[in-house]
Amino acid sequence: MLHREMDDRMTDAPTLGGLLLDQAADAAHVVGQRAERLGRMCALGLPVPPGLALNFETVAGLAEGAHPPDLPADVGPIVALRASPQDRRWGGPQSILNLGLCDAVLPRLSHAIGARGALEAYRRAIRSYAVRVGGLDPEDFDNLYYDHSKLNPSLRVQDLEEVVAASKALYADELGEGFPQDFTTQLTGALRSMAAEWHAPTARMLRAARNAPEDAGLGLIVQRMVFGLGGPQSGVGSFQSVDSSTGEASATGRYLPDAQGQDAGRGLRPPHMITEGERRAAGQELPSLEVAEPLAFTGLQRACATLTKALGDAFEIQFTLATGTLYTLAAAPARRSTRAAVQIAVALVQDG
Repeated sequence: MLHREMDDRMTDAPTLGGLLLDQAADAAHVVGQRAERLGRMCALGLPVPPGLALNFETVAGLAEGAHPPDLPADVGPIVALRASPQDRRWGGPQSILNLGLCDAVLPRLSHAIGARGALEAYRRAIRSYAVRVGGLDPEDFDNLYYDHSKLNPSLRVQDLEEVVAASKALYADELGEGFPQDFTTQLTGALRSMAAEWHAPTARMLRAARNAPEDAGLGLIVQRMVFGLGGPQSGVGSFQSVDSSTGEASATGRYLPDAQGQDAGRGLRPPHMITEGERRAAGQELPSLEVAEPLAFTGLQRACATLTKALGDAFEIQFTLATGTLYTLAAAPARRSTRAAVQIAVALVQDG
């Protein structure tokens, strides 16, 4: 398995400065709300990729140049880095995905998800690292991609190989060094960059405007990367079991095959509806998740029901489908109108 081929720095035990995600329940005051929620999801048996949640003190030290802790053995060699603020209403840095992807790892990922999906992930990895860590202009990398897309809207493997090569050349030209080809360098750079973002003066001012305390903490989650790229049985989306306008029980959301991160909400391609009812109401020809991936649909229904029963609220789940396997990446209270809030509260009371 790809994730078992580990970097030499990884160990079999959690280290100082971090909690394994399945130990993070009730620890929002130490590692932030997102990590705490993921800990609860792990405890409930939901399919959460393994990871390590770095505590506030460790993240503050990273901003000052401290060395990051080792990772547990079931994380990597490609990881996602996600922010876990003390209170999610205070905002935080955007996620950085595909860390650890490099020339040596690319063939293994190609074997796992296909050459096209692996090259697309590598293209995104270079762009994301160059922008977030190197401070380069994202449009320069986007233009490389769009120049090829104009010639062929559905990029072939050869096209993506050329985009990856051009992206690495742009990185080297702008920063005077090649795109880092080892896991430790990439992860350390990304960790320090996200920690510095949180402690930057502008970020402090924005948090103050949201009534956050001066010493508001940020946790960071280093989590095994699961890929929605690579084929029709892979993708990303959001799912909730209530209607945000009425509060009535109704599965809803969006799903985008062969995608990653927040692609489903960015308008890159028309997303698929979650249910057949939604699809028919919208007059959409694209197959719904309910029909295309019935096991994933049932798994999401069960996950929402489990969260509601255990935590006493209706939730929206962010998920990835990786070659037919469902992973839940985050859960937050479902968005709701005033009318819906009343209906949801009444339904929760009726359900005990």
